[in-house]
Amino acid sequence: MSRRPGEPVEDVEAVVPVQAVGSSATAANVETWNPEKACKFCRDLQDNEVQTLHYLGLPYVVLARRPRLRVKVPLSTINYEIGQWVGIAMQLLFTCPSNYPMQRPLVEIVEKRNVSIALEWALHEEIVQSLDQHIGLQMIAPVTIRLQTLLNSQRLGQPATMP
Repeated sequence: MSRRPGEPVEDVEAVVPVQAVGSSATAANVETWNPEKACKFCRDLQDNEVQTLHYLGLPYVVLARRPRLRVKVPLSTINYEIGQWVGIAMQLLFTCPSNYPMQRPLVEIVEKRNVSIALEWALHEEIVQSLDQHIGLQMIAPVTIRLQTLLNSQRLGQPATMP
């Protein structure tokens, strides 16, 4: 039975959770998969993400934990001065889906100071690339560190070398 793209899938008996590369989905996996445990596992990973930000000494504000984790992280160049046209500053707003980190968070650049359109596009490209590299892992800290590195290399006029 074939279907055209965009048509709904019908007669699906079970939804199999995402499997690790190289493993096979078996009937036993479907039968033992517990959605409550999966949800708790994702919530624990989200809590660990916030703890990682704390342990790394990165500034952050948790806006909400439930139903979705929302975290605001400030970034600025070393030479940024409030009220001056020197340096660059912004805040990243991460809104995580309930199954984060198995799915990408929404990342918004808000409260921008001295950010050119070209730099904002470059930052968005770095965000997408970093999220793709860390799917299934913690994403907020790696994105934040990567963008901070990019901002500081912009300030110094050096080519950015990303980890």
